Amino acid sequence: MRHQAFDAAIIDMMLGEESGADLLAEMRARGHRMPAIVLSALSRVEDRAEGLDAGAQDYVVKPFQLGELIARLEVQLVRGAAAMPALALGGLRYDPADRTVSGAGRKLVLTEREGELLAYLIARPGQVLTRGEIFDALWAPHGGSTENVVDVYLGYLRRKLSDLSPYGLSLRTLRGRGFVLMLEESE
Repeated sequence: MRHQAFDAAIIDMMLGEESGADLLAEMRARGHRMPAIVLSALSRVEDRAEGLDAGAQDYVVKPFQLGELIARLEVQLVRGAAAMPALALGGLRYDPADRTVSGAGRKLVLTEREGELLAYLIARPGQVLTRGEIFDALWAPHGGSTENVVDVYLGYLRRKLSDLSPYGLSLRTLRGRGFVLMLEESE
């Protein structure tokens, strides 16, 4: 679990041998920048300060209302997306803050899932990714889908990118191997 990518973390301060603050500090030291909320029965000011000092963006004391926790989590996810830098590859630019992709003098708005998929692919240019790898990274954590959803969203993305990328950027299917976003060699 420590090596998987998540959109956010909800961490209890009392985890057994290791404290939640220690786990959060370790995650931050490893470069994990996802929003984190501490959810704990520890309610002293010192406990809250320890969680926030370890890198949490928020601290919720038990007992709590689920609606409040969800609202706080949504706020952190929006803030996290707004803080993400724009990504670029082959004349194509994706801005996660407003989920816009631009190139060839045009700009399109992507759905949340299309944006996540494009960001995932841009971060791995030239790397062959299996359907399972993409599914595990982007859909499995949310549940309720099958691996076929990857093909559907790759199709959506291909159609949108075809008009924006005259710069040799190609989203290819490698039969029996997977998918790759790559820059084509110019002749």
